[in-house]
Amino acid sequence: MRSLDRWLLFLAGLLLFGLVFLLEPAPGYMDADYYALNGVRIANGSWDEPFLWHYLDDPAGVPHPAFSYWMPLPAWIASLGMALTPFLGDAAARLPFALLSACLPLLTASLGYALTRRRLDALLAGGLALLPGFYLPFLPTSDSFVLLMLFGGLLFLLVAQKPVEGIRPAFQAALLGMLAGLFYLTRAEGLLWLAVVAFLLWHVRSVRGASASVWLFLGVGFSLTTLPWMARNYAVFGTPFSPVGLKPLWLTSYDELYIYPAALLTPARWLASGWKSILQARLWAAGQNLQTALAVQGEIFLFPLVVAGAWRLRRSRVVQAGVGAWGLLFLVMTLAFPFAGARGGFFHAGAALQPLWWALAPGGLRVFVSWGERWRGWRPVEAQRVFAFGVLALAALLTGVLFSQRLLGGAWGSSEAHYRRIEARLEAAGAPPGAVVMVNNPPGYALVSGRFTIAVPYGDADVLREVAIRYRARYLVLESNYRGGPLDALYHSPPDFLRLLFTFDDTRVFAILP
Repeated sequence: MRSLDRWLLFLAGLLLFGLVFLLEPAPGYMDADYYALNGVRIANGSWDEPFLWHYLDDPAGVPHPAFSYWMPLPAWIASLGMALTPFLGDAAARLPFALLSACLPLLTASLGYALTRRRLDALLAGGLALLPGFYLPFLPTSDSFVLLMLFGGLLFLLVAQKPVEGIRPAFQAALLGMLAGLFYLTRAEGLLWLAVVAFLLWHVRSVRGASASVWLFLGVGFSLTTLPWMARNYAVFGTPFSPVGLKPLWLTSYDELYIYPAALLTPARWLASGWKSILQARLWAAGQNLQTALAVQGEIFLFPLVVAGAWRLRRSRVVQAGVGAWGLLFLVMTLAFPFAGARGGFFHAGAALQPLWWALAPGGLRVFVSWGERWRGWRPVEAQRVFAFGVLALAALLTGVLFSQRLLGGAWGSSEAHYRRIEARLEAAGAPPGAVVMVNNPPGYALVSGRFTIAVPYGDADVLREVAIRYRARYLVLESNYRGGPLDALYHSPPDFLRLLFTFDDTRVFAILP
């Protein structure tokens, strides 16, 4: 690759992802709201959360120590934006993610070149990262997507580059261990990448023949990035890991993520749901995750090219590790966490492999062109260029359609706008500033209102009242997504402890009476 190629890819990424950043009116959804708000608070010196979005760790009240469930690195990145550009307001929390996104095309092109040593293939890989399909609106916002893609691309690039063979094995092991640690600080399943890194190290000849000190340095690298955080968790929660523990393993439906009390989530209760229900949930998750693999990760038209490209380089340790990592993530997000996996977990976790898939697609295109040369008499150089432009055109079309539907259609940020209008009505109704609000998206409502918020629990009206009393909630914002569930009766015959204040766009807002 030429130096000019690298600069053009970076500048193109800066322009495109910068434009998306400017067009996005808000973080967009609960995960991004969570990291944006925590970034704001960390920049202001606070390490607690003014909301409860789950009850799995039996929280004592609001505010609550931050990051009892989700990992902290995206919030740390968001806090840098707030610290450096506070004049941008809440958008400052998203700015670093837009800037990091600009590096993706360059990194992916570098990975493509390391795998094939072909400039055209590298440029095509970089172009695919510039036109990322479903991922476009999610990259410049305050979430883990761009971090996972950068760490994944960097990990595979470090191993694919031939000069890595000459680096001292101990240094290489420590560097890869640090990358695995960054994966873990980004998302909890990032711990699985330690196994992927170990596989990659084992297949480096200079490491395989080295002493056990290499594996010690792998642990040292991982510990350097993770031990300070584990020490903080131990000081705050009494455990180096999440205080939630293994409770998410025992969910029998997605909504039970918000169950109260969390002590109800036990292996005995999970087994009591029956093997038929347990197997059905995992078959459903497998179907959903396979759809994600085909439509999101493979972008439909790109999927056969990625498969062909992976087969073409099947002896590469990078490809073997990538396919193995995908299989590992798929199994974990299907068998262990089927509900969270199918509802976005696999979509998030799989982002780490996206640069590799984009880098493999040009090789798959060469397989197709070779077939055309053999059976149709195509001129391979011309055909490769023509079809490369065709692939980029399809990627641009898919990305544009999806972007217009999600962002330009008005759906992106609609929840935040809705909450702002509800908050204005609440203030007009005399709600005091310190009143706690129970709502579907606690981080999102807290971000736009500045109030303490808690999640609507999974359960009936009695459970809702118990939670409201314990956490001193004064208002309930009941959105339409609770229809048909345990709280369905509240829409037409609310209990005596709820007094309807107003209805706004099919959202009912109640005062919670003592």
